[in-house]
Amino acid sequence: MTSKLFNQEAEQAVLGAILVEGSLIHECTLLPMHFSPGSHQLIFQAMRGVGGSRQEVDIVSVTTKLGDLLGQVGGLNYLCDLADTVPTTANFTFYEGSI
Repeated sequence: MTSKLFNQEAEQAVLGAILVEGSLIHECTLLPMHFSPGSHQLIFQAMRGVGGSRQEVDIVSVTTKLGDLLGQVGGLNYLCDLADTVPTTANFTFYEGSI
């Protein structure tokens, strides 16, 4: 039996980059299953839901989409941390490929 290894830092960089530059959700080729189970999957699903409804993906829209699940993903503070700690959105493709 094999288990998938997850790259938490790359996941955080991808999610943070999308929060900073919402249009990246449309370039992203990842699926929720590519993220570690739990908060990162939920955040990414919310981002896809917002982007799929042609809304701007940002902290406010993702927070609203998460609704009651916000606490399960670490709250508003965690989303802000994701956006604040992403080094640059220019390396998005590299981060995405690391997942």
